[in-house]
Amino acid sequence: MLIIESMGQLAKLEHCFSKEVYCRLQDRLGTLHKTYCACGVPPLAQFSLADLGPIFFVQSYHEIEHRQFESIWTEHLQDAAFFVALHPTNNEYCGEYWIPHSILTEKQTRALYEEC
Repeated sequence: MLIIESMGQLAKLEHCFSKEVYCRLQDRLGTLHKTYCACGVPPLAQFSLADLGPIFFVQSYHEIEHRQFESIWTEHLQDAAFFVALHPTNNEYCGEYWIPHSILTEKQTRALYEEC
């Protein structure tokens, strides 16, 4: 599982993603920055999700097999589709689990929704 807490971490992992997925994750970090830092402080380059709930990029179903998610939605890109699932990290925030459709069997997809 890849853990993304900041733009710097995402930049170091750029080689792990297609250009489209990388750009979508950049956009998502920007959106979360705007949500959590309405006044723009700290700047996006210094913003971290470490205490809020990182983005987890799942590489195997076994990394999330018994995790209880609060909600799940689908993100469709041209070259990939993902389930995005929220899991509480503390009483206030949730981590986002980006789960590629391509790593799941039909049975695992059903199990993912049943655990939500």
